[in-house]
Amino acid sequence: SREVRAAAAMGLVRAAAESPRAMDALLMSQVAEEPRLRDAIGARLAELPPKPVVEGIVRGWRRALQRREPSRGYLFRTALLYGRLTGTSLGYYPGATRQELTTMLGTMETWLTSDAANAPVDDGPVRRTPAGRDR
Repeated sequence: SREVRAAAAMGLVRAAAESPRAMDALLMSQVAEEPRLRDAIGARLAELPPKPVVEGIVRGWRRALQRREPSRGYLFRTALLYGRLTGTSLGYYPGATRQELTTMLGTMETWLTSDAANAPVDDGPVRRTPAGRDR
């Protein structure tokens, strides 16, 4: 049921920063789930320390670009999440060529080795107060 999937996904968010498998599953949910749950998962991922989430996004983009036709929905949703986490836009657009997508992947990989990615996280993830429909 929808409620069981939502509870499982929110439980995975807690483990995602430490578990690459959990992170990858949550990132795949950005195209596999209904919009409301997908958005809630994306918002919770944006509250985690950025480095493990970006590492998961990079793994997902590598897999996507190995496919003949990568999922544009996955690339779009994770590009937005990358922007929320790092404060920088990849410049993703639906018609991006494979070369442009590869360049965007390189940008993310470069960010992972930057000082910003390796800066200590002082207070852990920011806790979000539920509002509106989330309550």
